[in-house]
This record gives sequence, C-alpha cells and structure tokens, in this order.
Amino acid sequence: MNAFGSLIQLLQCASSNEDQITLIVGYAQTLQSDDRDALAYLLANPPTQRRVKLTSLRELLHEHIDENLFNLSKSFVGDTAETIALLWPTKSGANRSPALAEIRTQLGQTGALELPKLFQRWLSACDANGRLTLIRLATGTFKNPVAIEVMRQAFDKLGLNVEISPAKSRRPTEQPDLFTTNSTPKPGTIDTVLMYVENGRRRSQETNCTLGIWDANELVPICRVPAGEFSHEILNYAQSNTTKRFGTTLEVERSKANAIMLTVAFDNILKSSRRKAGWSLVNPRILALTPKLSLHDAAHLDDLKKLLLDKN
Repeated sequence: MNAFGSLIQLLQCASSNEDQITLIVGYAQTLQSDDRDALAYLLANPPTQRRVKLTSLRELLHEHIDENLFNLSKSFVGDTAETIALLWPTKSGANRSPALAEIRTQLGQTGALELPKLFQRWLSACDANGRLTLIRLATGTFKNPVAIEVMRQAFDKLGLNVEISPAKSRRPTEQPDLFTTNSTPKPGTIDTVLMYVENGRRRSQETNCTLGIWDANELVPICRVPAGEFSHEILNYAQSNTTKRFGTTLEVERSKANAIMLTVAFDNILKSSRRKAGWSLVNPRILALTPKLSLHDAAHLDDLKKLLLDKN
C-alpha cells in the first residue's frame, strides 16, 4: 500500500502520458499477479461506496492524538483526510502494509463491525502516503490521476484486460487538486519561509518541511516538501528555534529577527481546498537556503495568482 500511495503522487506529477505509462508498468511488474489485477481494478474502477466515515477515523485518532492538536493541524492542512493521514501514529512492530489484493477484497467483504478494527491496523502499518490513499479508497473519494487512454495502453503492455469506467477515471476539471493532472503546467520558483519541521519517527524516514508564503498580513502554508540535502541545516535551526511541539512536528520561529528562508521550485500550481492558502504547489523541491532574504521577502499569494495569469 505504501508503494501504491507513492505511485499516485508520482502519477499526478508526471509530465506526459508516456511517463505515466512507464510508472504504472514499472510498478505493476514488481507485483504478484493478484496484486497486479487489483492495481488495474482500483485504477480503472475506484470504489465509490463509503465503507468508512471520516468522523469514525477522527474518533479513532483521538485515542492517540489530542483533539486540540488535530484541530490546529487541520486549520493549516485544510483537509480532514490528509490531516488524519499525517497525524496517525505508526505503530512500532506493526505488520506490513496491506497488499492491494487484500484491500480490494476486504473493503468489499468485511462487515461493518469488523472493518474499523481492520482499518485501524492497516493505517498503523502504512506511511503517510499509503494512509491517505487508503483513506480515499475506503471513503469512496479516491480519484484516478490518469486518463483512460493511459490506462488502456498500460494495461494494453501488461497483458491485462480490464473494463474501464469512464465516469470514474478522472476527477472533474472544475475541481482540480493534488490528484489531478493538468495539461498546461505552470512551473516556477518562489521564496518561502519555514513554518514546521516534521521529524521521521525512525532514522530511515525523511525530514519534511511545511513552507509558507504571505496572504495579506498572514503566513499560510503552501506546500509540504522533503528537506533532502538540506536536512542537517533545517534540523539544526529547528532544534534551536522551536516555539511549539506537536508530537514529532516542530513549529519554528518565523519573525523579522529570526526566520529561515528557502527558494522552492515547482512544476505546477493547482487550486486546493485542502490548503489554507487555497492553492498548492505540485512536486515542490527545495533549491537553496537563502540566508540573505528576510521574512518580508517571502512570496505573496498574489504572486502565484499572477503567475497563473501570465502563463494562460
């Protein structure tokens, strides 16, 4: 499931149909035949039945996470499902994340009384990407990020004969978000300020940063991005400038006197109701730390909107 969640993120950022086909075929070739069939089925016919309610998942999460922390996190993330996926604690020693064939079968066959316990075990065994995709599948809100012709060609290559439902293969264009491809990419770079740092629970997990820009006189998150090669500098800053701590997530100082600025590149800009800013950057990556910049040099939301107009 973790690999499937990562595949969905890669598909949404792919720049061409050919790249998407390569991603699907490459991933499918690592799977057993039953999981490969489940992959094709889930892409071609995403489940629309709501087997799990988000309110139920919130109640389960509150057994592990303080409700005030959840509400604060949601106010920045903007989406309940993504907030749950980010905050859900990974259980040490949990079983492997569920296989695609298991998910396809169990979501359809497990009774309403048994499903919450099963789902809780699945979430504890997944990473954040896997959890978000799993939640989307279980709540009937998963949308395929690729077009019908891409699926046909990818399946055409894997020797799979799967009926594709046109009504479920692509998210409506009037409601784009991070799971939507865009035929007119609008790449660019902006200067951002570090707002939060999320440490991996294990050494093998990467450090992630939440970066912000100005919306009028307020800093709002615009993307969540791996620290990558800048992990050392960012962690050093966070350790010395933490203002609040929420589990493994650190809120860092961002004042005129003390802030860490980063230049970020991205492939596209999309509207997103899941973000407080109302927009999200697609495939953001940190290009450089920019110590010569100060807090007031962070980009403004109007800058992004102007970029959209300039590119149209």
